[in-house]
Amino acid sequence: MTDEIRKSVGLQELIKMEGNEKKFQYKGYNCEIKRIEGSGHLCGYVELPFQKLSDELQEIPHGGVTYRKVTEQGNVVIGFDCAHEFDRLPFVESHDDCYYTYCDMGFVEGELKKMVDYLEKEGIR
Repeated sequence: MTDEIRKSVGLQELIKMEGNEKKFQYKGYNCEIKRIEGSGHLCGYVELPFQKLSDELQEIPHGGVTYRKVTEQGNVVIGFDCAHEFDRLPFVESHDDCYYTYCDMGFVEGELKKMVDYLEKEGIR
């Protein structure tokens, strides 16, 4: 979706166009974006081989890594959320919405790609 389209539609229309989840592979890594039902904010996840995560990787995505789960296959899924200070929660009304920014699918995808680029640079496969 282009920036022009994003700017021309309202937030609720944008959310409808984005959908509630997106799965993709980037450089061989499984990535996923999910919308949280109650608040409407997005979370991004990337799956990687199980190993200790560096402090640098934990600081790369928006708000830092806030999720970590080991899969049955022994891999680890790490993720981040877009529900931090000054993040707009689209399903939660606020009188101060003009001060908050909605982190859309394109933003979350970009953050996931930054994480994968770091993993690749560090040789984590």
